[in-house]
Amino acid sequence: MTRLFGTNGIRGVIGPEMNADLAVKVGRAIGTFVSGGAVALARDPRLSGPMLARAAASGLMSAGCDVIDLGLVPTPCAQYFVAKSGQVKGAIVVTASHNPREFNGLKAIDSRGMEMRREDEEAIESIFFESRFHVAPWSEVGSIRADDAAIHRYTEGVLSKVDGDAIRKRAPSVVVDPGNGAGCVMTPYLLRSLGCRVLSLNAQPDGAFPGRLPEPTPDHLGDLIRVVREVHADIGIAHDGDADRATFVDDQGAFVVGDKSLALLARSAVKSRGGTVVTPVSTSTVVEDVVRAAGGTVVRTRVGSPIVARTMFETGAVFGGEENGGAISRTKVKPSRRSSRRCRNTTSRSRTSPCPWSGVRRSSHRSWNSPRAGRSTRRTGSRSWRKMGPSSSARRGRSRSSVSTPRPARPRGRMPWRTRAWPSSRRP
Repeated sequence: MTRLFGTNGIRGVIGPEMNADLAVKVGRAIGTFVSGGAVALARDPRLSGPMLARAAASGLMSAGCDVIDLGLVPTPCAQYFVAKSGQVKGAIVVTASHNPREFNGLKAIDSRGMEMRREDEEAIESIFFESRFHVAPWSEVGSIRADDAAIHRYTEGVLSKVDGDAIRKRAPSVVVDPGNGAGCVMTPYLLRSLGCRVLSLNAQPDGAFPGRLPEPTPDHLGDLIRVVREVHADIGIAHDGDADRATFVDDQGAFVVGDKSLALLARSAVKSRGGTVVTPVSTSTVVEDVVRAAGGTVVRTRVGSPIVARTMFETGAVFGGEENGGAISRTKVKPSRRSSRRCRNTTSRSRTSPCPWSGVRRSSHRSWNSPRAGRSTRRTGSRSWRKMGPSSSARRGRSRSSVSTPRPARPRGRMPWRTRAWPSSRRP
């Protein structure tokens, strides 16, 4: 039985339960478990997110992992990034999902883009509580770099699955309420790129969640329901804090319960591809009735999206989800070096709606991203400096295109990391 991980990662109130010290140790434990390599790092906009992300990055690097900082992105986007990379060992997502603003958490993702198995979580906890951390020597300490292409890759993947021309021809009117969460950097732009007429509420990332509480329940969506009615919109869409849930309001301004929206999505998946749908026992029989009428079958699991996703992977199901607004679709991925198994299918949390998300140029969402967590540089005045010495890739014998000449012996002082040029004289 796990002592740190709950149904969806590690969560707690910032302070005594969830703090930087815990994040460092969890990062060290996960880095030890994956035995080095590349690990992605993402977060939602909670105020404590940068603190925990930087701490987790430090723990990973101390264990010899190279951190790929995705910054502020939806959790499904980070999972898709890992699943499609084929080289990343996993990811840590700093989020408390739908929980109130004072909470935060750490979610561990495996190399297939799914939340880690219970056995893996127990192994990480064993390393954590027994302090069996791997301590990388100075020449093998991990590096960190930012990658702002994750959202672009994710939207391209979604675009390949939808009929964009049909959506543009329909040009539906949509009211979007990301709730000041991670969906702000993605959903409104994606819908507009598909020709939807979009009106946004609470669409600026803000970890204080001033617009409403993160969980998209009817009690918290009064403004969305009112606006949908007033502007006669075709649909309203709401996300939770990390945008791994989507709930809907119909064209009459009525909240659509999660069982019904899940049943509609499941029916569409079965009609187009056939097969099995996975859902927990907490979902009503409406999903089972609709799927069977469409020619599919339903597999029931215990409650929890990781369990649903894992069962989908094992059974080859075409679709899955919970009644809380979480829908899970299957996508083909490249097999990672660490897991070179024959099966190339995996599952990733994704949000599906009548106006699916499509590719948006990278420049359209950059302005919304908060400063990247875990920078490898330090600010000195108005210039950015980095410790001198060979990079982690150079230490390990890997070539780097930005280095054209051999570097001299390690001098003291600091150097501008952007130019990567050795100064003619040492700094004091």
